[in-house]
Amino acid sequence: MNYPPTAIRIAGRFEQPNETETRWPKLWLLLFRIVCLLFGVVSMVVFVVSIPAHGAELHVVCTSTSAQCHTPGQITPVGMNPAQGSGLSIDFIAVYLSVIASALSLDCWLVAGILFWRRPNNPLALLAVLYLGTWPIVLNTAFTSSLPSSWWLLLARVISLISTVCFFLFYYLFPSGRFVPRWTRWLFVFSAIYWVLYILFPSSSLNPFSTHQLLNSLIYVGLLVSVVIAQVYRYRRASSSPQRQQTKWAVYGLTMGLGGYLLLLTLSLIFPSLYQTGSIANLVALTAQYCFMLLFPLSIGFAILRARLWDIDVIINRTLVYGVLTVCVVAMYVLVVGALGTLIGTTGNLLISLVAAGLVAVLFQPLRAALQRGVNRLLYGQRDEPYAVITQLSQRLERTLAPEAALPALVETVAQALKLPYA
Repeated sequence: MNYPPTAIRIAGRFEQPNETETRWPKLWLLLFRIVCLLFGVVSMVVFVVSIPAHGAELHVVCTSTSAQCHTPGQITPVGMNPAQGSGLSIDFIAVYLSVIASALSLDCWLVAGILFWRRPNNPLALLAVLYLGTWPIVLNTAFTSSLPSSWWLLLARVISLISTVCFFLFYYLFPSGRFVPRWTRWLFVFSAIYWVLYILFPSSSLNPFSTHQLLNSLIYVGLLVSVVIAQVYRYRRASSSPQRQQTKWAVYGLTMGLGGYLLLLTLSLIFPSLYQTGSIANLVALTAQYCFMLLFPLSIGFAILRARLWDIDVIINRTLVYGVLTVCVVAMYVLVVGALGTLIGTTGNLLISLVAAGLVAVLFQPLRAALQRGVNRLLYGQRDEPYAVITQLSQRLERTLAPEAALPALVETVAQALKLPYA
């Protein structure tokens, strides 16, 4: 059967191109694998060596000013009361923090090992192996800062530099292995130079950023934003359908991990008394921080290994709905309690709390339904409004005069209405 040229062109749009991995010569691949294994093993050794020294620091009450107590979880004289009031001993806090840090590190090494085993001939997967295999040193700087000698500290800094540079390189290249958009290659060169100065020469006169903390913060945030922008650009302009699915996984892990970390940081700045060292809230916050960081290796593993078998749209949908719903419920409860407390002239009233809880319970389901409709429309277009789509299609066809233009108009209308990336 001979199909019209228009139908052939349109059908071709729905075909998913065969994904071909970037090929390197065998010698280069072998050398890259050796480098990945070497730095992965060295990272494990550095982390294991740092555990006893860091545990010893956590067992000592920091008697300096709070600004000089940089070790997360280390008890200060001010934090002794929250620790004693919650029934937590210094030994328990030290062991607990070491356990959750070790669990996160093991997860990174496990994902790196699986990628190394399943994708040994894919250079981009090996780059992820190098990044994830050294990432625990970056995440656990409190451990590495306790290393016993300057040589260990220098080795930890070199590993941190490699991991950080690989982090940005990976997200600038993923998933096609090319710098897209083109300006990312120059931004990567700048980021590599910046991290060399920032990590290896933090206080040196060679580092022009050493005395500008605000500038360092702006550069760091700007580089992270550039990673997200590059991935969004890829998704919209330069990716096939399978690559878009991979990009969703990578961006989901990146935004959720960083978003959760920034949320915890903001809460600690707004409610500093709630997150006093030694309190249960502080341990919960540190645990949540590690859980958010856990999304980085997991999302990368799914993106590379299960790009065609796992649909992340459902996860994004639920995250948006219940994340926004949680914020709305908390904000509504706080506003109602605050407003009624101001009107009545009292605080801590049980009746006010009950009224606020009842109002939240009544509005919960309508609010959830409205958020669900909004998120569905954001992700899937007018999928739940078939009559509106049919009306738009009929109006579009009425304006189409040439018969050969009817089929492209049909495809374009359906693709726009349902937000299909492959039509």
